[in-house]
Parts: sequence; C-alpha cells; structure tokens
Amino acid sequence: MKKQILFILSLLLPLMAHADKVQIDGIYYNLNTDIKTAEVTSSPYGNYTGSIVIPQSVVYGGSTYHVTSIGSSAFSDCRGLTSVTIPGSTSIISSYAFKNCTSLSSITIPGNVKEIWDFAFDGCTSLTSVIMEEGVKMIYETVFRNNNNLTSISFPNSLEYMGSNSGLENTPWYSNQTGDVIYAGPICYKYKGPYNYNGFEITIKEGTKGIAAFAFSNCRNLTSVVLPDGLTTIAEWAFADCNKLGTIVFPESLRDIWQEAFQNTAWYNNQPDGLVYAGPVLYAYKGTMPEGTTITIPEGTKGIAQKTFYDCGNMSSVIIPNSVEKIGWAAFGGCTGLTSIEFPSNLTIIENWMCNSCSNLKYITIPEYITKLDGASFTNCASINDIFCYAKNVPSTINAFTLENIANATLHVPASSVEAYSNISPWSNFGSIVAIEETIPKQCATPTITYANGKVKFACETEEVEFVSKVSINASETEQTGSEIDLGSTFTVSVYAKREGYLDSEVATSTITLSTVGDVNGDGRLTIADVTSLVNAILGK
Repeated sequence: MKKQILFILSLLLPLMAHADKVQIDGIYYNLNTDIKTAEVTSSPYGNYTGSIVIPQSVVYGGSTYHVTSIGSSAFSDCRGLTSVTIPGSTSIISSYAFKNCTSLSSITIPGNVKEIWDFAFDGCTSLTSVIMEEGVKMIYETVFRNNNNLTSISFPNSLEYMGSNSGLENTPWYSNQTGDVIYAGPICYKYKGPYNYNGFEITIKEGTKGIAAFAFSNCRNLTSVVLPDGLTTIAEWAFADCNKLGTIVFPESLRDIWQEAFQNTAWYNNQPDGLVYAGPVLYAYKGTMPEGTTITIPEGTKGIAQKTFYDCGNMSSVIIPNSVEKIGWAAFGGCTGLTSIEFPSNLTIIENWMCNSCSNLKYITIPEYITKLDGASFTNCASINDIFCYAKNVPSTINAFTLENIANATLHVPASSVEAYSNISPWSNFGSIVAIEETIPKQCATPTITYANGKVKFACETEEVEFVSKVSINASETEQTGSEIDLGSTFTVSVYAKREGYLDSEVATSTITLSTVGDVNGDGRLTIADVTSLVNAILGK
C-alpha cells in the first residue's frame, strides 16, 4: 500500500499548481512557480546519456529555482548514462528514477536526500558501489532490486527506515553478511538464521534505530525479543506471523510503528480489547468500537502508529495530548464519525492519508510547528468548514486537499502570514483566508480570603485553579518578648491562583489579628502559639 501511495503521488507531483516542464542546459525540469522549486524529469526526445551533473539551482524567466527532487522515472531506461552527480539541494529521489540504468557503476547520495522511493535503482546491473551520506533517512521498497553486482554500500547513522526487502537479498553485499541477524548501519535489516530453532530469543544490538519491514516475519519459533533504548522505528510487518512471540521489551525511545508490525503474534493476540500500547506508542484499537465513542489518548503517549483508527467510523471525537510527537500515516483515515481534530503542538509533519475520507470532518487545527502536509492528508473530506493553521511559515504540501472540498471553506492563519498563504497553492484555493484574531490569555480571577473557626479558606471564581499562598507574622509597633504577645499582633496571608493556559491572578492579601484568630490550639489562652498553629495549618504542616 505504501508503495502504491508513493508511486501515485510521484506521478501527481508534476501536475501540481503552476508546474511547467522546461529544458535548461540539456536537462528537463518540472518548475513549481509558486514556491520556486525544480524537479528533474525525463526527456521527451530520448534518453540522457554520458555523464550528467545536476545543478543545485536553475534560472528560468528571470527567477531562480532550487532543484529539490529527482522525479519519477526521470532517468529510467537511460542505458547510456554512465555517471550522475546529485546536488545537495535534493531531498527526494522518486520511484523508478534510475531504473535500468545499466551503465551506472556507482552513485553518491547526498545527505540532504531524506527519502529514496521504490525501485529507484532497480535493474542497475553494473552498479557496484553506493555511498549514502549522513542525513539520508528513508529507503523504501525494492530500491536496489536486480543489482546483482552491488558489493559495497555505506549506510549512514541517520537512517531510520528500510522498506520491505529493499532488494538487497540478491546482492553480493547481502551474501557476504554473516550471523543470524543482519544489520544495515543502524537498521536491523533481516533475520538470516535458521527458522527451525525451538523457542529462540533475540536481543537487538545497542545502537539500532530501526527494524526493517518484514525483518522477522514468519519467525514462528521466536518467543521473545528485546528492543534497545534508542530505537525509534518499527517498519511494516516487521514481526508479522511470529505466532509464538509473546514477550516484547519496548524502549521509551520508540515513536513510529508501521502497519501490522505485530500482526498475528501472541503478544498482540493476548492484548485485551481497546487501546493497545507498544511502550510509549499507541499501536492499535482492538475489537469493535461502540457507536459514538470518544477516545481520550493518555498524556505521556509519544506516538500513534499507522492506521491505528483506520475506518473506525464509530469514533465521534478524539483528544490527542501534546506529548505526541509522531502520528503514522492514515491513523484516522476513514473515520466518518469524526467532526473535528486538533493535532498536538509537538507534531511537525502530518503524514499521508492522515484523515483521508473523513466525510464529516468540519474543523481542523494545525499547530504552529507543522512544516509539511504529506499526500492526501485531507482528501475526500467533503464537509470541511474551517481549518485553523497556526504555522507562520506556510507548510509544504503534496496533494493534501481535494480542491472542491476547500473551495467554500475558510482558512484561518496568523495575521502576518495571510499574504503568503494566499499566494501558494493549494492554500490559495480556500474560499477565504482570514487572520486568526490575536487573543489575550484569560487571567485567573483574584482569590478571596476568609477566616472562620480557626481556618483560613481561599476561593476563586475561576474553576480548577491551584492556590499558592504565603503567610508572614507582623509584630506590633512595640517590640515584645516572652511566650505571650499583645492581642494587637497580626499576621498577613497573601495568595494567588494559577491554572494551565491562564495568566496567574493578581495577589490577594488579608491581615488577621490575634484576637480574630482565637484559641486555635485549644490551650485556653491567646498566644503566639495560636498564630503558629494557624500558619502551619495554612502551609499544610
């Protein structure tokens, strides 16, 4: 499914608003005139040959465009291509980009390339060396398939994810790996050992950041696995069909779990219905969800796995705590009962298909630090009325909205950013774009102080506040000594109220004389001991 989504999006990318295909110095590009970026694309008049040096930027029509991606099939079947220099400005190598480049013997992938999509180097039969510089994060499915001479690969420590197989199983690199568990840099790539062990356990080595897709699938005699601290990602079907796997030690560093990573394991099958957690990550909702269910995700949750609530049409609302840092793609896709969603403040990317086909979704709140909305995040959401986007810098998007769904909707953005959103598609396609009104935070009401029956009490018109108090004893004008003081002596209570999301209240003070206090300790006399007893009571001693 991931492969299909990425392939479709790579085909759609050239069709995005204001994209023009032009030739500059022998290389063809799709230009996005909105955000001034260029994507390398295929030549309509034959294949590229020889040595190609892709520049970091190009100038066209008086404007400079930064080269940020190599498009789908850009160099596919260019059998005469002998070398290519990928600029450091590139962030994505799309599907089939270098498929069947049979004369390409080596490639260096700069660290700014965060994602290498499916089949990117499929069929590069002369490829012997791949250098991935520090910074590369994602390698999707079958990237290196049919590379029968690939001997040397450098995997950067920044790598977080490797898709199913990635095509490495048929390379000399893989054949030369020894041991039961194979690692590709910081990724636990594949179990290579025998499957007939009776009840074996595995401890993933320290320093591992991710488990690759299908890494241990069908290890039917695997009973226990220990995942190390520092591991952040478990890819799709990583432990699927390990039906004896009953014990899993999850680290607190875990943030991202891809779909069905633990399908048909004893661990998952033994979980009760409801929210299922894998360490700090909400992994799944198990069982049948009652109609009109409100889901409150507990504070402290760090991640929500892919497709956690996919097609949960009976979920009417969800409360996501700000502790959540990662939400997997399609986590709320098809939730037709959902009418509003507010994403947590720690989120930076809204993933593919996040709320796709949430047909009754009317209100969306996007927090300040979102930088990107991936493909189809909110497509087929026919009821959208308002989107509140607090990001001052316009987030990049890849086909995030169905345009007809937002034609009559209102986009609310920071006042300083209205013009920027109005000039960039698809944001500019909203029916109206208005400024979010600057609101002054509410202030807690000033508390009141009362005294009765030896007790000082605080009250506040603002609900659910916490009182912070201080007590000081003031002697009378005449300095006194001894165990008893003049009844004119006083003490002062000061207090303010606070509540999360509110400004602290003004400080309230009250002065109380010893004669007002009365015999607090019940010894039959009015002394400083009565004041001390009352002060201790206020301070909770």
